[in-house]
Amino acid sequence: EGFDDSNEEGSGQKVLGLLQKMSVENILIAVYIWHNRMPGSNMSEVYRNILDRAKELLTTLHNKVIEAEAMLQKRIEE
Repeated sequence: EGFDDSNEEGSGQKVLGLLQKMSVENILIAVYIWHNRMPGSNMSEVYRNILDRAKELLTTLHNKVIEAEAMLQKRIEE
């Protein structure tokens, strides 16, 4: 378990905190930030967007795993 912020201090810790909060294990999330941001944007907006997309991804993956497990269980029972 760990993170690397590279030059975006705090970003890795925020994503790791999300993974811990959601009890996610054995997954790697890589984030690329394009530094030519829109004028007026700030890092808190960037972090919020990163966390929102990561949460969306993890929720989708979780739902797909649950769906696949249910389908497998149904096949076993047939």
